[in-house]
Amino acid sequence: MAFSCGRLSTLSASVLAIFSIASPMFAADPASRSTSPTSISSTSSFPAAAELVAAASKEPSLTPQAASAGHDGKRFFIDDGSGNRLTFSGVIQFRYQATIRNAPAPIPSDPDLADQDPKDFTHGFSNRRVRLGAQGTIQKDTTYRIEIDFAGGPANLIDSAITHNLGKGLSIRAGQFKLPFLREEIISHTVQLATDRSLVNTVFTLDISPAISLDWKNDTYRASFSFNDGGGVNNTYYDNPREADWALTGRIERAITGPWSQSEQFTSWIGDPFALYLGAAGHAQQGGDTGSITGATNDVDFYGFTGDIMLKGNGWNAFAAVVGRTSQISSGDVSDYGLLLQTGAFVAEQHELFARYALIVPDTDRSTDDAFHEVIFGHNYYISPKSHVAKLTTEVVWFPGDQAGSASLIKENANRGFLNSDEPNEVTLRIQLQAVF
Repeated sequence: MAFSCGRLSTLSASVLAIFSIASPMFAADPASRSTSPTSISSTSSFPAAAELVAAASKEPSLTPQAASAGHDGKRFFIDDGSGNRLTFSGVIQFRYQATIRNAPAPIPSDPDLADQDPKDFTHGFSNRRVRLGAQGTIQKDTTYRIEIDFAGGPANLIDSAITHNLGKGLSIRAGQFKLPFLREEIISHTVQLATDRSLVNTVFTLDISPAISLDWKNDTYRASFSFNDGGGVNNTYYDNPREADWALTGRIERAITGPWSQSEQFTSWIGDPFALYLGAAGHAQQGGDTGSITGATNDVDFYGFTGDIMLKGNGWNAFAAVVGRTSQISSGDVSDYGLLLQTGAFVAEQHELFARYALIVPDTDRSTDDAFHEVIFGHNYYISPKSHVAKLTTEVVWFPGDQAGSASLIKENANRGFLNSDEPNEVTLRIQLQAVF
């Protein structure tokens, strides 16, 4: 690879300037060391550096002054001044959970547990999320993002996507990312009202998948259409039997009033204007007709739909969503449904109260088909006003139903504060401290 004279001059100037700055700092006589601030333009102690810097300055895009690094108010960054920018981000969510339930009896076949009495109280600390991310821009029109989670064991790749801006609000994205289906899933975990998403989201989410997506947006509408490997198959090889033969996901949204930036979180700060957003999405996937490492992909077809509405005002917010899914499996077709209602309001500048109700209705043809409910009441204390960078959330989660009667869809999920129980009325207290950087 050939280097231009300008690039060589720039590199030489940078090296020589560093030596010109460092030489008085490492002088043998401490008294001769300068205590005044220095910069790359301080070349008086090395005249040759001044000449090279002057030569390099004839190519402005390559001058050292064009590059910068620091904190832009949101993230730490490195910028070369020519359209290439790299930023770093991260989140820590540390929580305490305590659950009261009617614990099921120990497994009789396990000799170590057979003589133990079931324990109805379970509590402890955990790291829910410990994530590091990097995102940036290549020549202004191409962006990238990588996010890794270190909580709960070995590092796990969450997102890895490249997006290219095609102009006029149109872009194309490729990689592993959240599919454009449930609005609750799309909104970041750092800006939820509660410590975690609802059980409706747990049951019906498509989560993350390797995909290609075509995205479009203007001031009133935005849409996303994705060709992908199917729901919940992140970090898999292409011959994994969990991958669909094909899968398509599409979502469209309308901003009745308010900017799109206001729809990226559930919280509405005191002083925010009224905003109203509508959304709808659909998904279809088919399996069983292409090869995999086990012979064929899983023979499961399913189709899903969802619709949602978000309202935001001066210190208050409300959100509602419905979702349905029909699965075609060997034993027949089953259709399941979910409902989510959520609201929040500030009672002081840094104190927000919120409530959530989630309903899951299994198909009556399932072996266990009882409807299941989730109710949450909570409080957010924004340590940094009007920001999620430091937040303390306290909430009480109540599960009125009997998990055994809904076991075909509702599974134990410690992250959601839900453990197996023989009786209704399981209650969990969650306290979470969040830091975002």
